[in-house]
Amino acid sequence: MGKKYYSEIAEGIHESARDLFEIGLISEAEMRDFDKRCLVEKPATVTVLEFPDTGAEPLGMEHVNAQYSAGQV
Repeated sequence: MGKKYYSEIAEGIHESARDLFEIGLISEAEMRDFDKRCLVEKPATVTVLEFPDTGAEPLGMEHVNAQYSAGQV
């Protein structure tokens, strides 16, 4: 899967910066700065927790606007 950019303009700027980096005209720190400014970060992964079937809703679920259903994954 390819890199995701904020816009077509950001993609062009990033490609130009990468070319400059490859020939040594900008430093690795500057390239990382272009990465931060042009590339969309990957979303954080969500871990699904399984609760024992006690018949009670786990504590704190109402605070994250979530519903609990026994056996639901």
